[in-house]
Formats: sequence, C-alpha cells, structure tokens
Amino acid sequence: MIRKVGSSVGLIAQEVETVLPEWVGTNPEGYKDLTMTGFEALTVEAIKELRTENETLRHRVERLEQALHDR
Repeated sequence: MIRKVGSSVGLIAQEVETVLPEWVGTNPEGYKDLTMTGFEALTVEAIKELRTENETLRHRVERLEQALHDR
C-alpha cells in the first residue's frame, strides 16, 4: 500500500480504498484523493496493540529462556 518514488513516500488511493474506503474521495476532475479522516486515532490504536503484543512476546521469550536455563 505504501509506495516510494524517489525520496517521497505515499499511499495509493485505490489501494487504500479497498481497506479504508472512508479515507478516499474523488475530486472534481475525477481523480481519487485521500482525506484520511481518523488517521491519528487509528495510528495510536495500532501502536497500542503492537506495544501489547510486543510485551506479551517479550515475556514469553523470557519464560522460554528461563525454562531452557533451568534444564
């Protein structure tokens, strides 16, 4: 979904539209454009979920390492 062209990075509206159609509009010339309403909230929630998953995995690794050490 993310494209890099030269030193710029962006999103392709048609690809975003398949996942988050509310973020995509059509301008008067008929081109798709991104409004990305709610992007910040979605990003914060994603970061919170990733942080929780990371902590869960970190604790699991610690328990597995301890179990190997105790053998």
